[in-house]
Amino acid sequence: MVIAIIGVLIALLLPAVQAAREAARRMSCTNKLKQISLSVHNFHDTHNRFPAQAADPLAKEDTQRNHFFVLLPFIEQQAMYDACITSGLGCVLGDNGQSIRPIATLLCPSDSESTVWDPNGYENGNIKASYAGSMADLPGFICLYGGVDNVSFHTRSWLESGGRPRGFSSVTDGTSNTVMHSEHLINDALSATDAGGNYKRRTARITDGAGYWNPPQNCLNLKGAGGEYLDPNQVIHYGTHAQGMRAFDSMHPITAFHTLLSPNSPSCCYTTNYNDGTVSATSNHSGGVNVSFLDGSVSFISETIHVANLHLAADTVANLVARNYDLDSGLAAPPFSYGLWSELGSMNGGETASKP
Repeated sequence: MVIAIIGVLIALLLPAVQAAREAARRMSCTNKLKQISLSVHNFHDTHNRFPAQAADPLAKEDTQRNHFFVLLPFIEQQAMYDACITSGLGCVLGDNGQSIRPIATLLCPSDSESTVWDPNGYENGNIKASYAGSMADLPGFICLYGGVDNVSFHTRSWLESGGRPRGFSSVTDGTSNTVMHSEHLINDALSATDAGGNYKRRTARITDGAGYWNPPQNCLNLKGAGGEYLDPNQVIHYGTHAQGMRAFDSMHPITAFHTLLSPNSPSCCYTTNYNDGTVSATSNHSGGVNVSFLDGSVSFISETIHVANLHLAADTVANLVARNYDLDSGLAAPPFSYGLWSELGSMNGGETASKP
C-alpha cells in the first residue's frame, strides 16, 4: 500500500519537476539571447554599425566568417577571435583544432545537440550555435554565403554583407518591432548520408527544383507527423552545411533564418549549392520560439503567429534585379505581405506591425 502511494506521488510530481526544468532551460535560452543582443549593441557603440553576416572587415581575409565571429570580443571571447585571426585557423570549416572549445553563450540548454561536441568526430570540432540571425522575408539566393558584392544579402534585414553596413539609423520600423535573432535547433544527423529526420533540425536540400520552396507553402507541405518530414526520401542531409553546425559560417541554413514560415516549420534549400530557399526559426519549446528584437528585448513568438499568402511566390533578388530595382536602397519590399511574422522581420518596410 505504501509503495503504491509513493508511486502515485512520484507520478504526480514528475511532470511538475520536468516542467520546472524546462522553464529553467527556457529562461537560460532567453538570457543568452539577451547577451547576444547586448553584444550587438556594444558592437554598434564601438563601430557605429551592425556586424555583417558576411565579408565584415573585422573578419579579415575570410569573407565566409559571419556576424557571430566578429561579435566574439563582445561575448568575452577576445582570445578566440585573436587566435582565429592570427593562427591561420579559419575557425569556420572544421579546421578549428582542439584549442577551440564550445561557446556557452551560443548554446541553448533546451537544444539537446548543444551538449554534443567531439573534436575528432563527425562535426570535426566545429563550434555550434543554437541561435541564428534574421534575414527577414526576401529569400532569393538565401542559402549561399557571400562576399561584399553578393546580391544574396540585399534584404530588408538588419544583417547585410560587409560592403553595405547598416546601423540603428536604418531601422525606420522601430527597434522594438524588428526581429534580431531566434533560437535555431542544431542538426542531429550522424553522417552526410542521413535522409529524412526532424524537420525542425534538418534543412531539406531539394534536388528536384525550386518549386519545393517557392511559393513558401510548398516547403510547409513537406511537414509530416511526429516532427518528421512527410517523405524521408525527399530530404537529403548535407553534412556540416547544416543548421547550427558551424557557428561562424555565413551560409544561411547554418546561422540565419527567415520570417516567412511560422516558427517550428520545415526549412528548404535547392540543389547542392544551396541556392534559393526558406529557413525557419525552430526550438524545442512547446508552441513557439524565443526571439530577440533590435531594442534588446526578448519575446516568445507562437507557432500560430499570423502568416498569410504563403501560396504566392516569394519575390527574389533575381526578380528585383530583372526589374532594375535599386538593391542598395535596402527597401526590397515584396508586392504583398506574408503577414505579421514577415513584417516583424523587416527593418524598413513601412509597416505598422507590432510584436504580439
